Amino acid sequence: MFPFEMYARPLCEGISTFQARTGNAIVVYTAVTGHYDKIHPVYIPTPNTDYICLTTDPSLQAEGWTIFRIGFDYLDPRRLAKVFKVLPHLFYPAYTYSIWVDANIAIKTDLSPLRERYLKKTANGIALFRHAKRNCAYREATECLRWGKDCGATIRAQMACYKLCGYPDNHGLIAGRVILREHHVEDVKCLMAAWWQEIEAFSVRDQLSFNYCAWMLDKPFAYIPSDDFARYFSVRPHKRHLFHGTSARERLRARLGGACLTLATLRDRLVRPSR
Repeated sequence: MFPFEMYARPLCEGISTFQARTGNAIVVYTAVTGHYDKIHPVYIPTPNTDYICLTTDPSLQAEGWTIFRIGFDYLDPRRLAKVFKVLPHLFYPAYTYSIWVDANIAIKTDLSPLRERYLKKTANGIALFRHAKRNCAYREATECLRWGKDCGATIRAQMACYKLCGYPDNHGLIAGRVILREHHVEDVKCLMAAWWQEIEAFSVRDQLSFNYCAWMLDKPFAYIPSDDFARYFSVRPHKRHLFHGTSARERLRARLGGACLTLATLRDRLVRPSR
């Protein structure tokens, strides 16, 4: 059980009640925390699909979205949003398919063809866009350090850990802005749980850890070509930039009630399942 699950129960119950009224099996969703973004209206909705925004902003409204208020905090606003991004099976138990979109992404059209082509016709249960510029987590880390996207010490510690585990260079890189999932598939749930552990322990920049988790667990996923992104979505600037400079050690201490990252923890990462 994740430490925030008990606090999220009222939210989960509200979403389940809403889904029981609509009867839809597909949800497109996003999250806005800490007044970080505004969401963009949905002018061409996907048929038989619910559009849900989870937010801490009591004034947030947008055409085409059903708004649910988040009634709890966790670590920092960016990681609170990642809770919903990464773990849809916890919050959307009555839905079969989920499509996450970052809050600064505008949806341009019906998403049915995208789901049919890259998710429904594959056995992977999860599809993400391929990064348009890079194919390596280590090079992505360099860019994050260059632009100050997260605590530099945290990113460097994360990449050092991946090197110790033997994670190779140029092993692919997702763009995490949009995620298509059949989120109750066991392999998907396992991969998402591992991804969340990395985000919680290391950098909030989820693109640094997804491909590593898939490699470590030997879990399949589908790439969507980056060229397809513009057919369905456009990117708008973030409302503002937030930086939470807590270290990995500080977040682990908060998560484990005072425990610190130990050498034994790092050694455990070197024991990989047989491939």
